[in-house]
Amino acid sequence: MNAIAGAAMLPGPGDTEALMPPALVVHVRRVRGENLWVWYTATDQRLIVRTLTAQPPVPLDW
Repeated sequence: MNAIAGAAMLPGPGDTEALMPPALVVHVRRVRGENLWVWYTATDQRLIVRTLTAQPPVPLDW
């Protein structure tokens, strides 16, 4: 969480886009060294952590 909150730019280069049901596109970042995934949305002024899962996302292929 600290890495995402302190990032200079979001999404980061290793972040993935995924679909969070029912229809919200979010970014997902793996917690370093853990099998945990932080699902979040971000604007210039706000970071919203949507959920934390032990399942990796299915990336969106645009």
